[in-house]
Formats: sequence, C-alpha cells, structure tokens
Amino acid sequence: MILDKDAKVVLCFGDSNTWGRNPTDGSRYDSSQRWTGILQSNLGQDFYVIEEGLGGRTTDCENPGREGRDGFLYLKPCIESHEPDIVILMLGTNDLKDFFDKSANDIVLSLESYCRHIQALDKKNSLILVSPTGLSLDAPEFSHADQFSESSVLKASEFSAKIKLLAEKYSCEFLDASDFALLGNDGLHWTEESHSNFGHEVVKKVRVLK
Repeated sequence: MILDKDAKVVLCFGDSNTWGRNPTDGSRYDSSQRWTGILQSNLGQDFYVIEEGLGGRTTDCENPGREGRDGFLYLKPCIESHEPDIVILMLGTNDLKDFFDKSANDIVLSLESYCRHIQALDKKNSLILVSPTGLSLDAPEFSHADQFSESSVLKASEFSAKIKLLAEKYSCEFLDASDFALLGNDGLHWTEESHSNFGHEVVKKVRVLK
C-alpha cells in the first residue's frame, strides 16, 4: 500500500499483545492477523501505523534476564524518532509479576508518567489509553505460575476503572481491551479473533481523532 505523504502517524506502544504473540505455539501472528495490521488495513493510506510491541515490556521496570524491557526508557527516543500524531498505549500486564511487587495504583502512576511525558513532548499528540487484558491462571497451558499469582489477577481486575480515570484526567481516549479480547490457552495472549475485534474498535477511536 502506498501511503499519502501527509499520512497521520499512529504509534502502537505495548507488549506481546501488541507484538502479536500467538497463544497456541508462541509464534507471531501474521501482519494481517495482528490488531495493528488490521488497524493499518482499515485506516488506509491516510495513516501510517507503527507496531512498537515487545514481549515482556513493562511500564518502567527492568526485567531481570530480559534486557530492554523498561518501556519508559525507550519512550522518548521512540517518539522523537517517529513523531507520531496519535499514540496508542497498552501496558501494565508484565508489571503484575510478583517480583516487581507493584500495586495496581503503582502501575497506574507509572502510566501517568507516560501521559505527562507524551503530552510534554508534543501538545498536538493524541493519546489513546488502553486498559490491558489480565491473565488466567486456570488456562490449560498457563506456564508462568512462578511469576504471576492470584494477587496478580486481583490487581489486573482494578486496571479498567483506574486507567479510565487516568484517561479522563489527561483528556485521552480510553478503551478496555477486555471488552473485545479473549485470552488464549496460555492465559496471557489473545486469540486471533480477539485481534480482529480489538483492531476494529481501535479503528473507530482513531477515526474520531482524525
């Protein structure tokens, strides 16, 4: 697809559910299956969608043994590189890992730092805050019991209301991914249908901001 020279840049900043991890075999969904790819194909040449997803990315914690997962350290150079008109931010799930010992409030405060930083870098940026899906410890192929616990599930259940309030505080658009996306058999990552459902909802939000 040939993009318009004045295409609006949409930066999708998130973790493995933005990267497109397949819960069945750990591979990456094809670009046409990922919500970011669905966003691009439906928005057309007037928009340029940048996929900036990374497995294990946190809001602001460095993950032992997985270098480069602190999303906040990468945020400024990423935005300065791409100069997006719209930022779609979906982070928080990896912060739920027990060894980070963060409360839901701690995680939302970290997301607030993103809001301040993005708006300070460029007042023209539009921001869509997304409350991420939680996790299911009972999923048949859940294999992260050494990192997540029932406490993680409880904290995740607080995300939607708290992130919605954050979006209101900073006059951002808001989406709750749990309204449109279901977890696959690994209890963490989305089904292919969920990528489609969520992608089409994001299209509606982006068009409102056009």
